[in-house]
Amino acid sequence: MAGSIVNSASQKGSGTTLVCNKPTNTASGDMLIAWHGNDAGTYAAMTAPSGWVLLTGLDRGTDLLHQKIWTKAAGGSEGTTYTFAQGSGDDGVVIITTLRGVDAVTAHWLYATPVWSANSASRVAPSVAAAQPGGVLLCSSMVDMNNTAGSYTPPTGMTEQADAQSNTWTVESVASLLSPPDPSGTKSFTVSSSSLFTGHGGIECSIIVPPATGPEQFFAMF
Repeated sequence: MAGSIVNSASQKGSGTTLVCNKPTNTASGDMLIAWHGNDAGTYAAMTAPSGWVLLTGLDRGTDLLHQKIWTKAAGGSEGTTYTFAQGSGDDGVVIITTLRGVDAVTAHWLYATPVWSANSASRVAPSVAAAQPGGVLLCSSMVDMNNTAGSYTPPTGMTEQADAQSNTWTVESVASLLSPPDPSGTKSFTVSSSSLFTGHGGIECSIIVPPATGPEQFFAMF
């Protein structure tokens, strides 16, 4: 069985909680991935609801950019929303994507540790090795705008799952590609404005989720 995208949902804001809807048509046994990025406060203040497991993240330091990426297997009796926490006044974005027909063992997932780079409208998500037919590649990018509206153009050949901005600051996007090549290759997002907050830059990440059936996968971090 090949992996597929069911749907995505997003929430944004500067309060201490971000309540994000469960993506439409999510069913028991599906896998969910949540990207939470914000522009201030502390990495420690960012928490997920019970049942979510931290896959990876990047902490740039107090009052700089942070990103946490969480995973969860959807249950049969949970609610319709998920509440993520962050520091007061932090501009944050949460994007949740639901996948179906993928390996539920996150130790088999393959990803490049999130990377930070300085201010640029061109944002490059890293390549991941050991892709395989039937897997799903998910790439993300987040930046801190300088009090300016911003949005993304997704990498060529990829499908944008969500693109959201909190006020005129943190903007985040997630894009997907089914059955990526091996290696996946770098993927370039483009931000609509180059007016980024000085020194904050942005964070990019790439994840490959193997299909539910096929050769055994081994965890790899690059």
